[in-house]
Amino acid sequence: MLAQQVPRRIARPSIAWSRPPIDVCIFCRSASTPDYLRRAYAKYTPPKAPSTRNKLWREKARVATAQEKKAWSDPNLPGGRFLPPLDIVEILQKSGLIKADPAVVLRLLDAMREMGSRIDGPMAKKLCLEHGVALDDMFFIARGCLYSRNSPTVRKLGKTVLLTMAANEVPQATLHLLRTAIKQDEGFRGARKAYDSPELALARHHLRKLLADKHPQAMVFEAKRLADAGKRKEAIAMLQDAIARGATEVQTYEEDAEEMHKKYSSVILKDHEAEKGESPWTVLANLQAAEKDFEGAKEAFRAGALNDDDPRAYEGLAGTFERYSPPWLEYITKAAASGSWTAMSHLGSFYSAPLDKIRDEKLRREMERLENSGAQVEWWYYYLNDKELAAIDQPPGTKLIGADFWRSFRESTLDSTLQMVRLNARQTLAIEWFELAWRSQFIFRDSQDLKYNIAMQEIIESAAPEQAFEGDPKNSLLPRLRHHKLHHSTRERMMWERITVEVNELTTSLRHRWDAMLKSVGRIFREKEQ
Repeated sequence: MLAQQVPRRIARPSIAWSRPPIDVCIFCRSASTPDYLRRAYAKYTPPKAPSTRNKLWREKARVATAQEKKAWSDPNLPGGRFLPPLDIVEILQKSGLIKADPAVVLRLLDAMREMGSRIDGPMAKKLCLEHGVALDDMFFIARGCLYSRNSPTVRKLGKTVLLTMAANEVPQATLHLLRTAIKQDEGFRGARKAYDSPELALARHHLRKLLADKHPQAMVFEAKRLADAGKRKEAIAMLQDAIARGATEVQTYEEDAEEMHKKYSSVILKDHEAEKGESPWTVLANLQAAEKDFEGAKEAFRAGALNDDDPRAYEGLAGTFERYSPPWLEYITKAAASGSWTAMSHLGSFYSAPLDKIRDEKLRREMERLENSGAQVEWWYYYLNDKELAAIDQPPGTKLIGADFWRSFRESTLDSTLQMVRLNARQTLAIEWFELAWRSQFIFRDSQDLKYNIAMQEIIESAAPEQAFEGDPKNSLLPRLRHHKLHHSTRERMMWERITVEVNELTTSLRHRWDAMLKSVGRIFREKEQ
């Protein structure tokens, strides 16, 4: 009969060397023993070698069936779980960002998906040539795959496409991957060393080739890295060389890109126009200011604003003038009109500031005229309920306002909290700029800055707000129609939505009357029974 314990050492890999040698029980290693009775080391399986593991993962990659391939070849059907939706690819084509047919793009992505996690640049290039899709188009296709509402499988496919395009030396893909890696290494996450990861080795090699070829955007990227490392003089020289080689030239697209940008600016093109982080002019000016070259910084801002129409340069140029002066107001307004949400917040502060803070007499009289003008503007708002406060991590009962047109028409439970305040022209400008800044921050930031809500709330409280309706407007038709008109601009859509609102009101009133009739009939029957 065998002994109960067999003294035998386990052959363990290097990852488990820190664990002391343990005698293994032959009974605990039995397959019939439940998992919760087994010892952890008895269930431990040694890891595979990297080459073997990658081979197993490639073999386990799911292969599309003939039915799925047929469905994905139909341009009228969406991509589904394993490919991006068809409408995203169609919008990329309509906007002029890609030239390939959307159905062909889905077939190409299906073929690349069967490659698994392997970064095979030559194979990806061969597939692109077979399907007639340009390598430059694959960058935007990958950005479409990385859309946050896609499934994890599709987003992983987008990352693989970016890596293979970097292996094929597509500059946009290389710079996007390296910018993302640097962003991941910010703060305490630097221990991850995403920039130095092995999967970005080909991207770093391509970056060195781009720098050797004097690629303007690559030079701007490297200059920022030098500046972060404390090498400001080298960064300034590289930035000046990059600007001279055309790093600030704006790439233009077709007119349909405007519509696409409205729908997917925070998703696909979130970092395309702003992918440089700060513009070369702004980075150069900040570095020159750090080197005490204030005249050079001012000239850099001026050149970026007047020569290249850079919104960040407009904002920086405004900072070189006295605050609330006419030149400051001119350049900060141009920056805000170009889409700078920080400039919008500065304008909101300007129009809500006391008049004694404006030193220029002519500008002060103009602001005073706006305050005393007879025209009054109605501004509708409501206070956030506990559910909305919880969504922005605020305790229940916090007093924060929201504009009426921020919420959906379907939120009918908030109609009872609807309020209105009458503002003069200057207060209206202030609250509108604050509101634009509050909404624009979602495109460039992941967090919400509540200082804009608080600033709007102070303006409203100083304007003596009054209730919008004397009674309870929850079931009234007027506020719903007015609110819905703000959401839908076309006449046909407005007519259809008005019919929807009226039908909703009719069904609600009929339901109340039916309930009242049932209650009265039930009361009559109970009285007869008694």
